[in-house]
Amino acid sequence: MRILTNYFQILTLASSYDLSWSDNMKTFLQWISIIAKSSQILFSVDCFIKDNDVHTEPLYFKMVLAIIFPAVSIILISAFWFVYGYFKPNTQTLTRLIMSVTILIFITLPAVTTITFAIYNCVDVFQDSKTYLALDVNLQCWTGDHNFYARNIGIPIIMIWVVGLPLLALIIMYR
Repeated sequence: MRILTNYFQILTLASSYDLSWSDNMKTFLQWISIIAKSSQILFSVDCFIKDNDVHTEPLYFKMVLAIIFPAVSIILISAFWFVYGYFKPNTQTLTRLIMSVTILIFITLPAVTTITFAIYNCVDVFQDSKTYLALDVNLQCWTGDHNFYARNIGIPIIMIWVVGLPLLALIIMYR
């Protein structure tokens, strides 16, 4: 089920880019996006940002959370299993730790990927050669905050979370 949901999220991500989709494909992708975006709807931070006067754009705030949440979760899971292994010595503790971290990575990976790649989805809305984020056309691409977040946060997220962690999980599972 998780693999199918990930597939739907990839389709939704592909549909967000301005490609020449046929009408039937656009309809199909719209229906699929309902399933794929369910996890993002459950954990929306937009209301939190508006209610607490955070001065960062919601997309950028989500990117920062995309880095922090999995890292903190991995630390907490590791601490739990080390404490568990200390009080109840068992040869399965390391295996459980690896399995828990791997599951966490694959549960959070689609949301992290979607949030990260959304910052690179720029469109020329006004046909004036200036591109704006497809999710928020108030934000011009590759200027100011967008340039900072895309280069300094987006690229490391892609290298570490989107490419590095699944590769690390694959190596660990292979071993």
